[in-house]
Amino acid sequence: MTVKTERDPNTNTPATYTGIYLSDLFEAFDADASFDVIAAKCSNGRKQYYDRNYLARHRPILLLKFDDKPPADWPNAEHGSWLGPYCVVHESFSPAETIYGYVEQPRIAFAVFSLELTRFTQSLGRFTPKESGNDPEVAKGQKIAVGSCISCHKLGNAGGQSTSWAVLAERVALWTVPVVNAIPFSPSSTVGKSKSCGVTSPLTSA
Repeated sequence: MTVKTERDPNTNTPATYTGIYLSDLFEAFDADASFDVIAAKCSNGRKQYYDRNYLARHRPILLLKFDDKPPADWPNAEHGSWLGPYCVVHESFSPAETIYGYVEQPRIAFAVFSLELTRFTQSLGRFTPKESGNDPEVAKGQKIAVGSCISCHKLGNAGGQSTSWAVLAERVALWTVPVVNAIPFSPSSTVGKSKSCGVTSPLTSA
């Protein structure tokens, strides 16, 4: 399929994407119904997850051609890295919700070298709070963590390969109450201000 976007985030200009919707890959791979998450592994150590809800809401695309050009001729990513050999993009993106000061961001993955079919329980489910799961504040924190942090930070074999959740919590307490309580460990220290994962705690002054 081919679509046009009004603004590609890497070039800040209109672009034409040719690729396949990630949601179509479950059928293309003849995946068992128990597989409900696709993970994109990136050469920079990140691992971006796409669950069925996100796939249905935002329709991310596995990019095969950029302006009808093969990966070798693609522009660089926003931060200067090569987009290829594969990349996940969005024709358009409208945030589904805003939680405190956090606005949902598109789950962009560049320098993708492989895709992995997995299950919620083995990926995003690892970041679901084991205690206080019915607390709405904790649920909000879990959504922020899934949307903004897990592509870099790992918990067991889930998440990116930057630092573990435990190390992250020792350095900074993201959203001191709602986010840290949303993950299955307790930090031994807190820091008032955090810009980790590109976000700042709404519980403290910037």
